[in-house]
Amino acid sequence: MEKPEKTLRLVFILLMASNCYAQTVDPPDESRKPIQLSGAYSNLSEADILGKIFDGYDPNTRTVRNRENHPTKVSILEDKLWSAAGGEYLVVLTVIAPESLCGNCTLDAPLAVLKVDGTRLVLVAKQTLPAFDSSDGPALETFGALSYNGHESIALDLAAYRLTDREMLIGVRTEHMWMPAPIYNTYLQLFRVRRGQLRKVFETLVIDREYPNTHEDGPQPILKTTSMVSTVRSGKQFFDLVVKRATVKCMQHEQYDCDSTGALVKPIRTHTEVWRFDGARFKKE
Repeated sequence: MEKPEKTLRLVFILLMASNCYAQTVDPPDESRKPIQLSGAYSNLSEADILGKIFDGYDPNTRTVRNRENHPTKVSILEDKLWSAAGGEYLVVLTVIAPESLCGNCTLDAPLAVLKVDGTRLVLVAKQTLPAFDSSDGPALETFGALSYNGHESIALDLAAYRLTDREMLIGVRTEHMWMPAPIYNTYLQLFRVRRGQLRKVFETLVIDREYPNTHEDGPQPILKTTSMVSTVRSGKQFFDLVVKRATVKCMQHEQYDCDSTGALVKPIRTHTEVWRFDGARFKKE
């Protein structure tokens, strides 16, 4: 009888943990100001940036009107300078706050690119804003705003991801952590600036953790796969993406993670993928 009782206790704990995760989420930091930028962007304010991205932005209330004409809070999650095509641009991750927040709630996080032209701040490209636009369907998968929920965090990745000799891609990483499952991974998405829009051209898992002994007592091993993404010249117009994946077995320490280097790490396997651009997106060979 002890084993069934232990199993029932474990199920109850997981259900309680899942419920707690579903009830809490940190709201967007409405008091945050953009980082101190240099050069032509040094005098920008948050209102300057959001006013270019969102039509009808009210800097006093930090809101815009949605399709139902209700005021909706918007703010900046992250902004970084980006060098591309011989110029310096500003890449901005914004967030549209819902009326109520919870772990399962989804927050839209539109991505935008701006530049300074003389003395003017100009919007170069932005994603489709689902909270305000009526369009839907396949276009949202390609051009629609990024999103994340209470189990995720999102951040810019402006490494040198090349599409051509002059054209660069913008990276965004989304980390998903929900241990009752257990899930703890990171995805990378790459976006191309094209005709005033940001088109998603690539997505892959770059960090993944498996917990084979989750329901057993004692030290927990982790199978951790880390992927390195780089671009290489293909001899054609577009560069190729090379994804090098390496899986190791290591012992868990704090925060459900492990050190993937060191004497106690056991290499399991390696794998290399080549992705080629077909004019619209990268496809794995």
